[in-house]
Amino acid sequence: MDLLFVIDGSGSIESSGKGNFDKIRNFVKDLIKSFGVSKEGTHVAIIVYSTKVEVGCPSEFWVISLITGL
Repeated sequence: MDLLFVIDGSGSIESSGKGNFDKIRNFVKDLIKSFGVSKEGTHVAIIVYSTKVEVGCPSEFWVISLITGL
C-alpha cells in the first residue's frame, strides 16, 4: 500500500487557531503508526505546500522521524 499526505503548511492554518498545524501533524503521525510502514510494507509520501511545495519536507524533522522512527 502507498499513502500520500498533502498538507497545507501555510500561515492560514495557524491563523485559524493556534496549534492547528500540530493537530494535523499528530493526526498524520497517529495514522501512519497504524500501518506497517517499511520497505516491504506500506510506503508513505508527504507533501507540504504553502507559497512553495516541499516534497519530503527536508526542513521538517518530524516527517523524517515519522517515516524512519515510528
